[in-house]
Amino acid sequence: MKKNEKLMVKRLEDLKQETILNYLDSINLDHPMELCDSMIQHLFAGDLDSAFASKYLLGVDQEEAREIFELARRYKDLCFYMGDPGYWADSIEGVYLTDVDLVSMKLLDNYDFLLGLSRVGGENSLKQLEAFKGSMSLNGSVIDYLRNNFDNDDILMDTIVEMSKEDGVYQGLSDEQKEVLCTFPEGILYEKKDDSIEKIPVSELVHKMQEVYFGTQSEEYNDLEKFSKLFPSKEAFEEVIISIYYPFYQDYNDEKHFK
Repeated sequence: MKKNEKLMVKRLEDLKQETILNYLDSINLDHPMELCDSMIQHLFAGDLDSAFASKYLLGVDQEEAREIFELARRYKDLCFYMGDPGYWADSIEGVYLTDVDLVSMKLLDNYDFLLGLSRVGGENSLKQLEAFKGSMSLNGSVIDYLRNNFDNDDILMDTIVEMSKEDGVYQGLSDEQKEVLCTFPEGILYEKKDDSIEKIPVSELVHKMQEVYFGTQSEEYNDLEKFSKLFPSKEAFEEVIISIYYPFYQDYNDEKHFK
């Protein structure tokens, strides 16, 4: 079992025990869903903060941790399908309620990511995720969708933080255009090299887009903000990104197949 998987299992068991210890009177333990319902309810109400083991809060003092939890809770809808805690069991794409513990562990891990983003990027980064909600086609939550798209949480977190900056490298892009980049990130925002994952410079992304759009590189539109203005709709922008993404994805899969 990987280190993060061990943490996920322990976190779930710790939270279950804390929920039973404090709220047993309102739980029928013969029904596993009742325990998880109560756990999720109390966790996102702030009643179980002290029992939540987060890899992102190591070394953080009690007051700072309290502020991070409070900020994350204001954006807890990012962890839930349709932004509704009542749909917590439907918030993990591709995992069904026949495995309640697995759904719970993944949901809690998505919440941990939200805590990490709250700490690293502050409220602006959470507002950036909020802005994605309207244009994403979701079978789970916003955070679950994005984490499934990216191979690395650190790359995803860095990307969202940078996209949330007014003077960041993605300035000038609409929220819909940013969401397209996050839907097809591999070969667009980062690439795998041997055993590592490296971010692709925005200048290189612009050159790739120019090759698709113009058939060559253009000094006149060598700036992402200026270049993005050429696209009248999300669909037009997405078409260019997909034209870069799918050949890259196919080449990568072919390479893996023949290794």
